[in-house]
Amino acid sequence: IGVTEILMAEGVSGMLFSIFGGQPLMILRASGPIAVYASVVKSMSATVEAEFLPFYAWTGVWAGLMCMAVGLLQGASFIKLVGRFAEEAFALLIAGIFIDNAIEKLVHERGLANDAEFYLDLILWFGTFLIAWFCVQFRRSLYLRPIIRAVIADFGPPFAFVAMTWFATDQAVHVPTLADQVPSQIDFVTTNGRPWLVPMGDIDVADAFFAIVPAIPLVLIVFLDQNVSGILLTRPEMRLRKGAAFHWDMFVVGALLILCSIFGVPWVHGALPHSIIHPRVLADIEEYELHGHSYDRVVRSRETRITNFTLHLLMVLTVLAKPVLQLIPIIVLYGYFLFIGVSALGGNHLWDRLLLVFTQSEKYPPNHFVRRVPTRTIHLYTFVQLLAFILLWLVHADFYVHVEEGETFPGGVPPSLFFPVLVFMMVPVKIYLLPKIIDPVHLHTLTADTDHDLDEDTYVHFG
Repeated sequence: IGVTEILMAEGVSGMLFSIFGGQPLMILRASGPIAVYASVVKSMSATVEAEFLPFYAWTGVWAGLMCMAVGLLQGASFIKLVGRFAEEAFALLIAGIFIDNAIEKLVHERGLANDAEFYLDLILWFGTFLIAWFCVQFRRSLYLRPIIRAVIADFGPPFAFVAMTWFATDQAVHVPTLADQVPSQIDFVTTNGRPWLVPMGDIDVADAFFAIVPAIPLVLIVFLDQNVSGILLTRPEMRLRKGAAFHWDMFVVGALLILCSIFGVPWVHGALPHSIIHPRVLADIEEYELHGHSYDRVVRSRETRITNFTLHLLMVLTVLAKPVLQLIPIIVLYGYFLFIGVSALGGNHLWDRLLLVFTQSEKYPPNHFVRRVPTRTIHLYTFVQLLAFILLWLVHADFYVHVEEGETFPGGVPPSLFFPVLVFMMVPVKIYLLPKIIDPVHLHTLTADTDHDLDEDTYVHFG
């Protein structure tokens, strides 16, 4: 399962979801937890002495059927129990993973490259981030006409790729590119030349049914990522008019899991932060000032299936542009990861409240929770939520336990696979623990999106 399979899985699944999905603004991706879980499925197939791809396919088929059943039985309703307490910690985890991967790659290159190569890597890495960030922020600028600013902002990230790739090819110093990871053959063929259809009948019937066991954690991962992405995508501040379709989308994603499994490509589901960035790129956003603080807000959203379909169609067609892909330096991709991670921090209330810890109290922004909740209570809630984030991070990172290649964790399963379970364990924390240490009125304010979710007559204002 290589680059070609990833492009085809995300491209074809994205096009189908843009047509049949209930919330077509959602972006489907093969997430990091999915990639990790594929390696676990591989180790389990070796344990039962079954071929990997057929065992992988049966795992995905069972998981897809379970997801479709969840949708039919309206099981997506259980995601509302998670609440903003866990949603914000989870969203910050995803943003942190992108930033961590980007920094880790740069540090890794420092240990392998000489000074000249590392300095070029640093320029490409940081240059990609700066160009993409500057172009996106140019939307707020006072210069040029609004339509021109919008074009610059929308095409900023692709321009960063082109500019930094051109800069790298014009240097005498060599940097690693995607040439070794993308096959040179221009065709819709798999990375290693295998047939697209997986021979699912090449394993025993008992092994096919045993694949139900690894399918259950896979369903938890998909359920969590898919529905948290849907909740954050349809928040009131996004000003979407057509609502959501959580149950139907679970059914559609389940069907796509089966399709991906049959062809032996990565499993996909609604992903962060792409699903949040997409509607904001389409929306009209204005900047306003309140009590000396600058804010962004969506004034008009555009809900369409065209952009999602076109995006993923172009992704499929990039398979025919392999000579161009081979020119892209790998470090440029990680500079873009840094941009995605930093962009995802915006609008996360947990991140905003963490910044308040280091902000002069007189300079606090006059948002709904600052005006209604005592500062000490805000910091207490943030501290508890930060502990939840740290625990999620440690589980995601397998508690930084190093396992040599070819070895396995005790029990054969890395701890990172249980982070969806950990998120659901935050539900009793939110329901039973937090109301005991924080006033329920203040807790409701801290978990509200905006002033519109609150009753003005219920709260005491803190100046």
